[in-house]
Amino acid sequence: LKKDDADTQVILQSYAKGEITEDVRDLLLDYFQNGTEIFAAFKESANNLMGSKPKSKKYINLLTGRVDEQTAYFDEHVGPQTTMIYDYEVSAPWRPENQIPSAPSARISVKLVMPMMKDVHRAIEKVKIGGKYDRERQDELAKVKPGKTPEESGCDMPKLRTPAQKFRDAIRCTILAPRYDDIEHLFNRSFDKGMAIKSSRPSKYLDNNPQNYEAFFKNSKNYRDMKNYLRVSISDDIHNRYEKRGLPRKNRDFLAEVQYKTELQFFEGDILT
Repeated sequence: LKKDDADTQVILQSYAKGEITEDVRDLLLDYFQNGTEIFAAFKESANNLMGSKPKSKKYINLLTGRVDEQTAYFDEHVGPQTTMIYDYEVSAPWRPENQIPSAPSARISVKLVMPMMKDVHRAIEKVKIGGKYDRERQDELAKVKPGKTPEESGCDMPKLRTPAQKFRDAIRCTILAPRYDDIEHLFNRSFDKGMAIKSSRPSKYLDNNPQNYEAFFKNSKNYRDMKNYLRVSISDDIHNRYEKRGLPRKNRDFLAEVQYKTELQFFEGDILT
């Protein structure tokens, strides 16, 4: 609660100094004035996406990739100031080996890595006037030709969104599965269930095709994932608790950024680099 109060003051001070607009202030307050309750809704949405509760919850050091296998962790240990990893057992009907008649249906292990909530100072740097999102928008607006619409001028429309519209990664997680076909189907299933919305950014996985030559080498860090946004809704009970505490809240619906990638890639690639 002290952290929530401190973050709230940082946001209000940034607005008072003219660094952020009113809509950005309200958006940041919605996320940061009570991160614990948003995380409670986030965890529930993640379980619904996976179709079950996790078999285990463990602490993971995201700098080293080390997972604490010795300590018993519970739901109350998972929140906006911890880095945790969930382990789910998921049926995989999409796998060719599970489509063989009379063959036993094999289940797969899917991990969900849940880092801390984004630092409020880093969030403000992105969404402030003159920050990353604002500069990106202004650069795109400069491409609009006289007498023509942004579409007619060939603008990248997602880049024209306001900083408040672009800010979607205050809460985030990474879904790890054994194989590429697993993450592909989990990614698509989130849309089939109506639980996620698409990202304007295309998948960073590329087919082995000469047409992708430039795009492949443009990604100098060799970072690969698919990304979408999970819907997270605050329950009526939580919303009422906000009102009783006198906390203003405009939104009940939030978005959490979800990255999809293979487990091997995460532990043997991303962590090491």
